[in-house]
Amino acid sequence: MTATIPENSDVPSPARVAVAVSGNPLAAKLLEALQGGRLLFSAGEKKVYIREAPNTLLDAATGTERLPLHELARIAYFRPDTLPPGFQAELMATRHYVPRAWPFAFTNGIQASYLEVDIDTGFVTLLKHWCVEDCGTIINPQLVDEQIRGGVVQGLGGALFEHCLYDDRGQMLNGNMADYLVPMAAEMPDIEVGHVVSPTADSELGAKGAGEAGTAGAPGAVMNAVNDALRPLGAQPITEMPLTPGVILRALGRV
Repeated sequence: MTATIPENSDVPSPARVAVAVSGNPLAAKLLEALQGGRLLFSAGEKKVYIREAPNTLLDAATGTERLPLHELARIAYFRPDTLPPGFQAELMATRHYVPRAWPFAFTNGIQASYLEVDIDTGFVTLLKHWCVEDCGTIINPQLVDEQIRGGVVQGLGGALFEHCLYDDRGQMLNGNMADYLVPMAAEMPDIEVGHVVSPTADSELGAKGAGEAGTAGAPGAVMNAVNDALRPLGAQPITEMPLTPGVILRALGRV
Protein backbone atom coordinates (compact mmCIF):
# COMPACT_ATOMS: atom_id res chain seq x y z
CA MET A 1 0.00 0.00 0.00
CA THR A 2 1.12 3.55 -0.58
CA ALA A 3 -0.06 6.41 1.58
CA THR A 4 -0.11 9.77 -0.14
CA ILE A 5 -0.94 13.37 0.72
CA PRO A 6 -4.02 14.93 -0.86
CA GLU A 7 -3.28 17.89 -3.12
CA ASN A 8 -5.56 20.14 -1.03
CA SER A 9 -3.83 19.20 2.22
CA ASP A 10 -2.47 22.02 4.35
CA VAL A 11 0.63 20.00 5.19
CA PRO A 12 3.80 22.04 4.36
CA SER A 13 5.40 21.06 1.05
CA PRO A 14 8.64 19.68 2.62
CA ALA A 15 6.50 17.10 4.38
CA ARG A 16 4.64 16.01 1.25
CA VAL A 17 6.08 12.56 0.99
CA ALA A 18 4.65 9.14 0.27
CA VAL A 19 4.71 6.42 2.89
CA ALA A 20 5.55 3.15 1.15
CA VAL A 21 4.43 0.04 2.96
CA SER A 22 4.92 -3.47 1.68
CA GLY A 23 2.14 -5.46 0.05
CA ASN A 24 1.18 -6.97 3.40
CA PRO A 25 -0.78 -4.43 5.48
CA LEU A 26 1.66 -4.07 8.37
CA ALA A 27 0.69 -0.51 9.16
CA ALA A 28 -2.97 -1.42 8.86
CA LYS A 29 -2.59 -4.28 11.34
CA LEU A 30 -0.74 -2.14 13.87
CA LEU A 31 -3.20 0.72 13.59
CA GLU A 32 -6.10 -1.70 13.79
CA ALA A 33 -4.70 -3.09 17.04
CA LEU A 34 -4.09 0.37 18.49
CA GLN A 35 -7.60 1.58 17.63
CA GLY A 36 -9.45 -1.37 19.10
CA GLY A 37 -10.26 -3.16 15.87
CA ARG A 38 -11.09 -0.11 13.73
CA LEU A 39 -9.00 -0.15 10.52
CA LEU A 40 -7.50 3.29 9.92
CA PHE A 41 -4.89 2.57 7.23
CA SER A 42 -6.36 1.00 4.12
CA ALA A 43 -5.59 1.15 0.41
CA GLY A 44 -8.47 2.79 -1.40
CA GLU A 45 -10.26 3.92 1.76
CA LYS A 46 -8.18 6.09 4.07
CA LYS A 47 -4.83 7.64 3.29
CA VAL A 48 -2.10 8.56 5.68
CA TYR A 49 0.73 11.06 5.46
CA ILE A 50 3.85 11.82 7.49
CA ARG A 51 4.08 15.02 9.47
CA GLU A 52 7.54 16.55 9.28
CA ALA A 53 8.07 16.74 13.04
CA PRO A 54 7.52 14.49 14.77
CA ASN A 55 7.53 11.71 12.15
CA THR A 56 4.04 10.41 12.76
CA LEU A 57 1.42 8.71 10.63
CA LEU A 58 -1.58 11.02 10.42
CA ASP A 59 -5.09 10.52 9.13
CA ALA A 60 -5.35 12.68 6.00
CA ALA A 61 -9.00 13.46 6.63
CA THR A 62 -8.84 14.53 10.27
CA GLY A 63 -5.15 15.13 10.97
CA THR A 64 -5.37 12.79 13.95
CA GLU A 65 -2.08 11.24 15.03
CA ARG A 66 -2.21 7.48 14.65
CA LEU A 67 1.24 5.93 15.05
CA PRO A 68 4.82 7.28 15.28
CA LEU A 69 7.07 5.93 12.56
CA HIS A 70 9.73 4.86 15.05
CA GLU A 71 7.15 2.71 16.81
CA LEU A 72 6.10 1.16 13.52
CA ALA A 73 9.74 0.33 12.74
CA ARG A 74 10.40 -0.96 16.26
CA ILE A 75 7.53 -3.42 16.11
CA ALA A 76 8.37 -4.52 12.56
CA TYR A 77 12.04 -5.26 13.21
CA PHE A 78 12.34 -5.96 16.94
CA ARG A 79 8.93 -7.20 18.14
CA PRO A 80 7.37 -9.13 15.23
CA ASP A 81 6.33 -11.68 17.87
CA THR A 82 3.54 -9.30 18.89
CA LEU A 83 1.91 -9.50 15.45
CA PRO A 84 -0.73 -12.09 14.49
CA PRO A 85 0.56 -15.61 13.69
CA GLY A 86 1.71 -16.05 10.10
CA PHE A 87 1.97 -12.30 9.53
CA GLN A 88 5.16 -11.21 7.75
CA ALA A 89 6.57 -7.96 9.14
CA GLU A 90 8.29 -5.96 6.39
CA LEU A 91 8.85 -2.26 5.79
CA MET A 92 9.72 -2.29 2.12
CA ALA A 93 8.08 -1.82 -1.23
CA THR A 94 9.19 -2.90 -4.69
CA ARG A 95 7.92 -1.21 -7.81
CA HIS A 96 9.10 -1.68 -11.40
CA TYR A 97 8.87 0.95 -14.11
CA VAL A 98 8.93 -0.25 -17.71
CA PRO A 99 9.17 2.35 -20.51
CA ARG A 100 6.55 1.65 -23.17
CA ALA A 101 7.87 3.69 -26.09
CA TRP A 102 11.28 1.95 -26.27
CA PRO A 103 12.83 -1.10 -24.63
CA PHE A 104 15.76 1.02 -23.42
CA ALA A 105 16.84 4.65 -22.95
CA PHE A 106 19.05 6.37 -25.52
CA THR A 107 22.07 8.27 -24.30
CA ASN A 108 24.62 10.25 -26.25
CA GLY A 109 27.96 11.84 -25.63
CA ILE A 110 31.44 12.51 -26.94
CA GLN A 111 34.90 11.43 -25.79
CA ALA A 112 38.47 12.42 -26.60
CA SER A 113 41.79 10.80 -25.77
CA TYR A 114 45.25 12.36 -25.49
CA LEU A 115 48.08 9.81 -25.56
CA GLU A 116 51.63 8.99 -26.59
CA VAL A 117 52.83 6.04 -28.67
CA ASP A 118 56.37 4.71 -28.31
CA ILE A 119 57.22 3.65 -31.88
CA ASP A 120 60.17 1.56 -30.67
CA THR A 121 58.27 -0.60 -28.18
CA GLY A 122 54.67 -0.15 -29.32
CA PHE A 123 53.55 0.88 -25.84
CA VAL A 124 50.75 3.42 -25.47
CA THR A 125 50.77 5.92 -22.59
CA LEU A 126 47.43 7.52 -21.79
CA LEU A 127 47.90 11.17 -20.81
CA LYS A 128 44.36 12.50 -20.44
CA HIS A 129 40.79 11.58 -21.32
CA TRP A 130 37.63 13.66 -21.66
CA CYS A 131 34.02 12.53 -21.62
CA VAL A 132 30.92 14.71 -22.03
CA GLU A 133 27.76 12.69 -21.53
CA ASP A 134 24.03 13.31 -21.74
CA CYS A 135 22.41 10.87 -19.34
CA GLY A 136 19.29 12.95 -18.80
CA THR A 137 18.34 14.14 -15.34
CA ILE A 138 21.24 13.65 -12.92
CA ILE A 139 20.05 12.49 -9.52
CA ASN A 140 23.43 12.22 -7.75
CA PRO A 141 26.16 14.15 -9.64
CA GLN A 142 29.13 12.68 -7.80
CA LEU A 143 27.86 9.13 -8.18
CA VAL A 144 27.18 9.64 -11.90
CA ASP A 145 30.65 11.14 -12.48
CA GLU A 146 32.39 8.20 -10.86
CA GLN A 147 30.12 5.73 -12.64
CA ILE A 148 31.12 7.27 -15.96
CA ARG A 149 34.80 7.24 -15.00
CA GLY A 150 34.52 3.56 -14.13
CA GLY A 151 32.93 2.89 -17.50
CA VAL A 152 35.71 4.80 -19.27
CA VAL A 153 38.33 2.70 -17.47
CA GLN A 154 36.55 -0.46 -18.59
CA GLY A 155 36.52 0.81 -22.16
CA LEU A 156 40.21 1.71 -21.99
CA GLY A 157 40.93 -1.80 -20.78
CA GLY A 158 39.16 -3.27 -23.78
CA ALA A 159 41.05 -0.94 -26.11
CA LEU A 160 44.56 -1.60 -24.80
CA PHE A 161 44.82 -4.57 -22.44
CA GLU A 162 42.08 -7.18 -22.26
CA HIS A 163 42.62 -10.07 -24.66
CA CYS A 164 41.58 -13.71 -24.42
CA LEU A 165 44.39 -15.94 -25.73
CA TYR A 166 43.85 -19.56 -26.82
CA ASP A 167 46.14 -22.32 -28.03
CA ASP A 168 45.54 -24.53 -31.07
CA ARG A 169 43.32 -26.85 -29.04
CA GLY A 170 41.09 -24.06 -27.79
CA GLN A 171 42.59 -24.00 -24.31
CA MET A 172 42.58 -20.53 -22.79
CA LEU A 173 46.13 -19.43 -21.97
CA ASN A 174 45.41 -16.46 -19.72
CA GLY A 175 42.47 -17.62 -17.66
CA ASN A 176 43.53 -16.02 -14.38
CA MET A 177 44.12 -12.49 -13.17
CA ALA A 178 47.89 -13.00 -13.13
CA ASP A 179 47.97 -13.42 -16.93
CA TYR A 180 44.84 -11.58 -18.10
CA LEU A 181 45.66 -7.88 -18.29
CA VAL A 182 43.18 -5.37 -16.91
CA PRO A 183 43.62 -1.61 -16.46
CA MET A 184 45.10 -0.58 -13.13
CA ALA A 185 45.42 2.82 -11.47
CA ALA A 186 48.98 3.30 -12.72
CA GLU A 187 47.92 3.04 -16.37
CA MET A 188 44.90 5.31 -16.14
CA PRO A 189 44.98 9.01 -17.03
CA ASP A 190 43.05 11.84 -15.44
CA ILE A 191 39.48 11.59 -16.70
CA GLU A 192 37.47 14.80 -16.93
CA VAL A 193 33.69 14.38 -17.02
CA GLY A 194 31.13 16.91 -18.21
CA HIS A 195 27.38 16.76 -18.71
CA VAL A 196 24.74 18.02 -21.10
CA VAL A 197 21.32 17.49 -19.54
CA SER A 198 18.35 16.80 -21.78
CA PRO A 199 15.72 14.85 -19.81
CA THR A 200 14.02 12.00 -21.60
CA ALA A 201 10.25 11.73 -21.70
CA ASP A 202 10.47 7.93 -21.52
CA SER A 203 11.15 7.71 -17.78
CA GLU A 204 9.48 9.09 -14.68
CA LEU A 205 12.53 11.12 -13.63
CA GLY A 206 13.85 12.07 -17.05
CA ALA A 207 16.98 10.02 -16.36
CA LYS A 208 18.72 7.90 -18.96
CA GLY A 209 21.32 5.19 -18.52
CA ALA A 210 24.81 6.12 -17.33
CA GLY A 211 26.37 2.75 -16.54
CA GLU A 212 27.72 1.94 -20.00
CA ALA A 213 28.14 5.50 -21.24
CA GLY A 214 31.87 5.65 -20.63
CA THR A 215 32.51 2.10 -21.82
CA ALA A 216 30.96 2.57 -25.25
CA GLY A 217 32.94 5.61 -26.38
CA ALA A 218 36.38 5.10 -24.81
CA PRO A 219 37.70 2.38 -27.18
CA GLY A 220 36.84 4.40 -30.26
CA ALA A 221 38.50 7.52 -28.86
CA VAL A 222 41.71 5.63 -28.06
CA MET A 223 41.84 3.84 -31.43
CA ASN A 224 41.31 7.09 -33.31
CA ALA A 225 44.03 8.78 -31.24
CA VAL A 226 46.53 5.98 -31.90
CA ASN A 227 45.80 5.94 -35.63
CA ASP A 228 46.10 9.72 -35.70
CA ALA A 229 49.52 9.50 -34.02
CA LEU A 230 50.80 6.81 -36.39
CA ARG A 231 49.42 8.22 -39.65
CA PRO A 232 52.35 10.62 -40.31
CA LEU A 233 54.71 7.63 -40.01
CA GLY A 234 53.01 5.75 -42.84
CA ALA A 235 51.49 3.10 -40.57
CA GLN A 236 48.65 0.91 -41.73
CA PRO A 237 45.27 1.81 -40.18
CA ILE A 238 44.54 -0.30 -37.10
CA THR A 239 41.02 -1.68 -36.75
CA GLU A 240 41.49 -4.47 -34.20
CA MET A 241 41.44 -4.43 -30.43
CA PRO A 242 43.23 -4.55 -28.12
CA LEU A 243 45.97 -2.22 -29.30
CA THR A 244 48.82 -4.32 -27.97
CA PRO A 245 52.47 -3.40 -28.66
CA GLY A 246 52.61 -6.21 -31.26
CA VAL A 247 49.63 -4.80 -33.14
CA ILE A 248 51.17 -1.33 -33.22
CA LEU A 249 54.59 -2.56 -34.30
CA ARG A 250 53.06 -4.62 -37.12
CA ALA A 251 51.15 -1.54 -38.29
CA LEU A 252 54.46 0.33 -38.38
CA GLY A 253 56.14 -2.50 -40.28
CA ARG A 254 58.66 -3.03 -37.47
CA VAL A 255 57.87 -6.75 -37.01
